[in-house]
Order: sequence, then C-alpha cells, then structure tokens
Amino acid sequence: MKRWLVISLALLEGRAWSMPPDLRALSAAGPGKYRLRDTSETVSNPDLLATWTITEPARH
Repeated sequence: MKRWLVISLALLEGRAWSMPPDLRALSAAGPGKYRLRDTSETVSNPDLLATWTITEPARH
C-alpha cells in the first residue's frame, strides 16, 4: 500500500481541506485581510498563502 503525504487544514466550520505537499505553492503572507473566494470568509493576518494554477490536460 502506498502512503501519500498531504497538507491538511482544519477550516473554521469544522471541515478539513487537503492539498498536495508541493511547497513551491506556498509563500509568506503580508499583513492584512484576505477574502476567500468560495466562502467569502475573511482571514486576518494569515501566516501563509497558497497559489495554484490548474490547467485542463491537452486532448489527443
């Protein structure tokens, strides 16, 4: 059995969210308030930001 590493976050509403452990996507967050697009939740002064670009695979 293969074991995969993931980064798992506990969200305020009690759900968990996981992402691949690609640390290149993480950067230090500047101070301030950030609004999450999906939930409109506002996060104040987070430690880190994650940026992902998702592309559809080419069709052959």
